Amino acid sequence: MKKVLFILLSTIIFSFSSKLGEIKKEEPDFQSYEKINGSYYKDKNYIYYNGDRQYLVDLKSFEILNGVYSKDKNGVYTPKSQIREKKTVIYYLSRLNNVDVQTFMTYESNKEIDGIIYDAEDKNYYYHFGRIVKKK
Repeated sequence: MKKVLFILLSTIIFSFSSKLGEIKKEEPDFQSYEKINGSYYKDKNYIYYNGDRQYLVDLKSFEILNGVYSKDKNGVYTPKSQIREKKTVIYYLSRLNNVDVQTFMTYESNKEIDGIIYDAEDKNYYYHFGRIVKKK
């Protein structure tokens, strides 16, 4: 099984596998590379979050909802980071489970219902920072 690690070095992105000597250079398409908002960028093929390519996100339907959530035709995402080998930080958009994409909506400030704070909702649940906090 191939283990892939992404590192942002200047503006060039490299992909390293765990097999010794196997290095594949991957770069954004710099002709079309542009900032969308905050830490989000895109080129003609991919969305990038904090410089890391997001393979699961659909470029054509992607939209940023607020600082906590983004979505595409396939799902709703929240930003995450993970520390890998040698203290390398990988940034990725994590798809939320059981979200109804069509009815998902976010709020600029937190809301409260029955003493529970939430910042987004869909037809089934209330969410706070990407976690289900209450069923409707």
